Amino acid sequence: LFKASGEEIFIGSGAVGLLGFSGIDLNSDGAITFVGGIRETKDAQDNFVYSQSTLYTGDADLRMKAAKVTGTYLMYQKKDDGSYVPLVDGSQYPEQGEIDEILYEPLDFLVDSGNGTISVTQGLVGSDPGKSMGGRLTFQGKTIENSGTIDLDSGIIHFKALEGIRMEPGAKVLAQGK
Repeated sequence: LFKASGEEIFIGSGAVGLLGFSGIDLNSDGAITFVGGIRETKDAQDNFVYSQSTLYTGDADLRMKAAKVTGTYLMYQKKDDGSYVPLVDGSQYPEQGEIDEILYEPLDFLVDSGNGTISVTQGLVGSDPGKSMGGRLTFQGKTIENSGTIDLDSGIIHFKALEGIRMEPGAKVLAQGK
């Protein structure tokens, strides 16, 4: 069993695999935030290729408990040598005039539990995990159970389940747009 707890949990862009565990528990006093997602690279023929970020659990059940589950973009700042370094997290805005050039990686994140169950339960009531920019956040597994809050300030929340999706009383799925 893999367990992670914290005031905030950020799961970064790229391919994240938590394989070989019987289950995965993520517990946050604030938000569980999936960051970034669309990566632009070049293939062998020098064509641009875009890929979606993924948290893959194999077939382990993924249990998330938080004030909300959300996602946000990732920003990179240009260094003097021309390379780019990610800012601390996607919710950080640089001060005006502080950075000459930034790159923006929009949210496009797949949370995939294979043949496992994804469950979201409500964490601390009254905690304020803050605002985040939207994008696309997809949950995919055998079953999906929600009794918590999944919230993007704008964007698309997509559920793909092999056997069923269950929304319990009090569950919230918000992609309001502003």
